[in-house]
Amino acid sequence: IIWLFGNNPFEAYKALIQGAFGTPMALTQSLTKSVPLMLTGLAVALAYKCTVFNIGAEGQLLVGAIAAGIAGTLFPMPGILNIPFVLIVSMLAGMVWAFFPALLKQKANVNVVISTIMFNYVGQYLVQYLILGPFKAEGAASATRPIQATAMLPKLLPSPYVLIALTAAVVVYFLLNRTSLGYEMCAVGLNKNASLTNGINVERNMFLALLMSGALAGLAGGIEVTGTMGKVINGFSANYGFSGIPVALMARNNPFAIILTALLMGS
Repeated sequence: IIWLFGNNPFEAYKALIQGAFGTPMALTQSLTKSVPLMLTGLAVALAYKCTVFNIGAEGQLLVGAIAAGIAGTLFPMPGILNIPFVLIVSMLAGMVWAFFPALLKQKANVNVVISTIMFNYVGQYLVQYLILGPFKAEGAASATRPIQATAMLPKLLPSPYVLIALTAAVVVYFLLNRTSLGYEMCAVGLNKNASLTNGINVERNMFLALLMSGALAGLAGGIEVTGTMGKVINGFSANYGFSGIPVALMARNNPFAIILTALLMGS
């Protein structure tokens, strides 16, 4: 197509590669953009392995980010405690936001696709209200107060938060392939009826899969706050939660392949 328009496709791809990897700054930016995609991709893949199509990663990411922003502002403590505390809070917030669709599915058989999509909007407007309302920084147009310096991830590497995302990929792989819980989740994903016949609690596994998926998406929001922004800015997410869906599907829900597809889309 580039050639048909009278341009050199090799020059175009050279520009793409140089823009993504040609300088240390370009590489850092590509890695930084890839991290939330890795985590939301892992979130979608983990749930999908148990036949739960989580479309709510965007809302879970936003809620995780605002929770990290609030925790990083209100609770002073040393950095060795503050960083894990803020990130755990972001994961718990993502789990809470996934809990409601999971409960609706378990108690009233509400379609998870519909409920998670709807909770994206609820989360978006809730976070917007908190940023522009009670947690708005004085004089700021659309951002919360900066989190404490001890809550920021250290800049030991060009993009240190990549290590957290890579660790998450290893943990998800280990969970799905080396634990009884992961075996049950994958079994439910392959055949619900056969799993139920063999004594596997299908509803419980689907419930837990959605909660863990929400935790990963919430962590993506927490890393955006503690790693790059230092506060929560209204509209900061470039649809990372929705982009996690093609990241997971292109990787066929393989946690290690998600690292590559996230890097592709981030670049």
